[in-house]
Amino acid sequence: MKIVLTLAALGIAAIAAPAFGSHKTAPAPAAPEGKIVRVAESTSLVRNKKKLSIRDFLVYEPAGYDDVENANRRYPVIYLLHGSPGNPSNFLNFGHWPQLIEQAAKQGDCAQAILVMPDGNYEGGKYGDSEWVNSADGQDRYEDYIATQMVGWADGNLRTQADAKDRILCGVSEGGFGAVNIGLHHPEVFGKVIAISGYYHNDGSGWAREVMGRDPAYLRANSPLDYLSGQDAGVKSVAAWKKSVFYLGAGDDEGRYVDETRALATRLGVLGIPRTLSVLDGRHGWTLWNPLFLGALKTMLPPEIAASGSSAL
Repeated sequence: MKIVLTLAALGIAAIAAPAFGSHKTAPAPAAPEGKIVRVAESTSLVRNKKKLSIRDFLVYEPAGYDDVENANRRYPVIYLLHGSPGNPSNFLNFGHWPQLIEQAAKQGDCAQAILVMPDGNYEGGKYGDSEWVNSADGQDRYEDYIATQMVGWADGNLRTQADAKDRILCGVSEGGFGAVNIGLHHPEVFGKVIAISGYYHNDGSGWAREVMGRDPAYLRANSPLDYLSGQDAGVKSVAAWKKSVFYLGAGDDEGRYVDETRALATRLGVLGIPRTLSVLDGRHGWTLWNPLFLGALKTMLPPEIAASGSSAL
């Protein structure tokens, strides 16, 4: 089921739910030229807060998507993972990312793209903190939900460029961790990863304990700085990872986030995995994440990646 929404309608719900970093946000620009759609789909992989099988997510279709002359045009897709506490509409109401990508495309800095914004809130935790992982108890499989159901839905219902090289997995804060973790686990699905202000040594502490538990093997398998080292980084895995491209961003005043971002960039470099590191002046929040996202677009979605069936802007 698809419902077309205005930003005003989304804003009511979004403002009521706190978002990590939302205290530092830029003034709201004009509404995007593209279309925002809320989709409700059934799933057996994750539950919502009422333990039901219906999950909502948001989709941004770029300007001109429904025009007759673009009927055969296909677009790259960016999957956006929010932080915690947070929700998909944070990218619209706090980050204004559809407007950012529209402006960048008009200036010739990037190609147009579809944005898919899933909801990563976990039914079982006080703060809805899913870590974007398959939970240790097997009840909520967020990694599988993103890599299989979300991608399958997008490729089946939107005019996507259905190839790993044209899929970007992107996240902020907890979503940055999720993007790297899922991207490394599924390089055959996501050829590009943008991770902004993430953490990459995840021992399941704090909010994550309810979903990740205490099993050492499970925790290591979901802690990128750990499984990129030692025997986990085997020849087969590294060869697959080298087909992916990573853009890592953080602020120089972010403490653990910037430290682990630099450590991850170093580790990827040692393994010969393509990566770009960007560290800007700033703290955890949208005033930092927006320029990092714009820099990532120029690197990961250059204008020469024209939507198939049409030319770039």
